[in-house]
Amino acid sequence: MFWAYTALAGRVAFLGVERVIVKKLGEARGSEEAACLFFGLAAVFLLPVLFFTRWPGPAFLPGVIAAGALYSIANVFYVRSLSEGEVSLVAPLLSLSTFFLLTLAVVFLGEPLTATKLAGTACLVLGASLLEEGASLLTSLRKLFAYRPAQYMVISALFTAAGRVIDKHLNASVSPLLYAFVLNLVVGLLLAGYLAVRGRRAAVLSLLAERPGPAFLSGFVNAYSYLLLLVALRWLDVSVAEPATSCSLLLSVLLGYLVYREPIRRRLPAAALIVAGVWLLLA
Repeated sequence: MFWAYTALAGRVAFLGVERVIVKKLGEARGSEEAACLFFGLAAVFLLPVLFFTRWPGPAFLPGVIAAGALYSIANVFYVRSLSEGEVSLVAPLLSLSTFFLLTLAVVFLGEPLTATKLAGTACLVLGASLLEEGASLLTSLRKLFAYRPAQYMVISALFTAAGRVIDKHLNASVSPLLYAFVLNLVVGLLLAGYLAVRGRRAAVLSLLAERPGPAFLSGFVNAYSYLLLLVALRWLDVSVAEPATSCSLLLSVLLGYLVYREPIRRRLPAAALIVAGVWLLLA
């Protein structure tokens, strides 16, 4: 269990830093190009770990390709949200993926909807409402979700939740090292193919040349943040691992203030409420 909790702690730290780096990479540029580098370079950084795993056969490929398609969509909106919005405002909304994950489990897997999960949903709604100033709860929520970057992050959360369902299903039968590499490679190739069709392939290389530091750093953080999650899931239930990673939101909000001087006095309690809501949802 020591290694599981160590992996989880690393995942939390990496995620907290990742959002600020992604913002630097994608600011005032195409989100598809930034997402392509985010995943393509992650696959490059994971290449060395393939020496420590074995090929189990092609049976897992359809699942990982499906997950890759979901994550491609999720991360285009993720990068766009962070690029255009304030990190301390939009990053906490990614925790809504836990609510969407719960909904999918109740609808498709028959899992019970308990009182603690309803309380968690209430915390998520209240926390989201506190992220933006408003005269009332409903006014605040309407103001928040009229903000385009917030809408992008909610869409990202939905597709991320769907991808997590596939991750959990396949993680038991495939090495985390191999799964992480193939998934990042699939997403990178899907986005590269889309950009090539749209005639924007050169824009990826231009972004890499213009911002090599954020590009390589985001790829490294993405690669090993995701790998650490898969490692943790080998020993921990998703009901422990997923809520724990939401603690990274507090770090993201703090870094949003330190790097971009974003206002956080109101957003720290909101982020804490969202974290509490996630823990209640999966208690």
